[in-house]
Amino acid sequence: MFKVLIQLDEDLIQKDKQFDLFSIYKDINTRFRETNCYLLEQNGDRYIYSTEQSDQALSNLFIPSFDIKELPWFKYVKEFFLVHNEYDKDEWEYEDMKKDWKSN
Repeated sequence: MFKVLIQLDEDLIQKDKQFDLFSIYKDINTRFRETNCYLLEQNGDRYIYSTEQSDQALSNLFIPSFDIKELPWFKYVKEFFLVHNEYDKDEWEYEDMKKDWKSN
């Protein structure tokens, strides 16, 4: 199973007032829905997206993830992980998708 975890720095977004928090979350949701992904879980400011299409899970999750990394509000992302496990294991692996991002 594959998932994407994204967490924004909501306090900093509201403090800077450069972007609307609701609009950012709407943008994230729209981008993941376009590739047949859905919001699996929300815990505070941590959002986890997944897809039912296991054979296309990586591409369905990566396409919006790459798009999101190019958006001007990406600098407010605190955590951005591809989360996955093997079907016969209970351990989840977290791959940091933010580490290669360079702020402009």
